[in-house]
Amino acid sequence: MKAALPKKQLCGRCRARPRKKHFNSKWCEKCAQELIHRPAGKMTKEQIAEAKSLVGTMPRDEIAETLGVSLANLRRSLRGVRLVYHNHLVRRPELVKQVCAYYEKHGKKKTQERFPGENIRSIVERYKYYKPRQIRWTNEQIHDLVKMGGIIPYQFQWKYFKRPNAREGSIRSFWMKRMGLSGGAIHGMSEWVAREIVNSDCPFIKTGFWESRRKQNGKNVVFSRKLFLWVDMENNLKKETPGFIKDAISSMAQFQRWVFSNKDPKKEIVKMIHQRTARE
Repeated sequence: MKAALPKKQLCGRCRARPRKKHFNSKWCEKCAQELIHRPAGKMTKEQIAEAKSLVGTMPRDEIAETLGVSLANLRRSLRGVRLVYHNHLVRRPELVKQVCAYYEKHGKKKTQERFPGENIRSIVERYKYYKPRQIRWTNEQIHDLVKMGGIIPYQFQWKYFKRPNAREGSIRSFWMKRMGLSGGAIHGMSEWVAREIVNSDCPFIKTGFWESRRKQNGKNVVFSRKLFLWVDMENNLKKETPGFIKDAISSMAQFQRWVFSNKDPKKEIVKMIHQRTARE
């Protein structure tokens, strides 16, 4: 049996494992790593006992101030004890009502300008004393939005729906947050991707979605996006295209026909581009 290590060589925290080999080390390897991620508090036993007696009677900021310690030291010394947070808005209900009433009519940006010293987002998201500023998307609207994915630019999608209290950002937000994608690849592939698998005579359409701006002959020129629709790609793939890619494109073409409820959705897509991107 191995002889027990003297107390001087044991970890000063767990008292079970030997200290690290460094001459100035007080902890074992495991305890040293834990203390890096979760530092220990430095309050005395008397301070900890007094702090526990004050829990629930005042916010944690006031407890720390009463004991003359930092908030970080208090939290570390009272791990596992639920402390009460300081919320100055609870004592100012009239301010909350004023902010919510102003926000209902003017929106977040103007409300922040009206109350510059307050965190407007915290108030309106915590205390919802106002009517909803936005309406829910209906199933018909979502279906219509999917039809325009990757074909109609965001600004024209916004103009088409004309949702109250919403700007172009609401369309982008819906795509990225609710749909989880930008919508650019719903109805086909861009030229730089599709040209590797389609024939040179495969038809395409031009859209303003993801327009590129490049210099040509010293002038800034806007280039429309070339989009190869799934229904066109399905019949114009190169012979050497792998079978799994052909099956995938065939499935997407079937999806495209289902979305537009049309065996030949390309005519409806071209018509939609002319109608919904018309500039006023």
